[in-house]
Amino acid sequence: MKTKTESPTGLSASFAGVRGRTFSKAKPIAVRLGICPRTLFRWANDGKIARHKINARVVLFDEAEIVTFIESTRVPLPKLSIQPSLQPRLLSRG
Repeated sequence: MKTKTESPTGLSASFAGVRGRTFSKAKPIAVRLGICPRTLFRWANDGKIARHKINARVVLFDEAEIVTFIESTRVPLPKLSIQPSLQPRLLSRG
């Protein structure tokens, strides 16, 4: 099993797990997604994603599961069409 652990020197924490799944600590995942690490723990507490507690201080998350969860909750944005009456008018000075 290949493992990388997070250290003060800046190494990322990722663990190659069962069937090619990648597990990481909350902070590196949160940094990549632009969210707070606490958000991952909230999602786990709500049962939206699974957490894998290795010991009292190490909790890992399945990266693929988090990506799947985010994609499943993403709301598509509607296409906006600007009506001609709402378009800004250019002032012509002549």
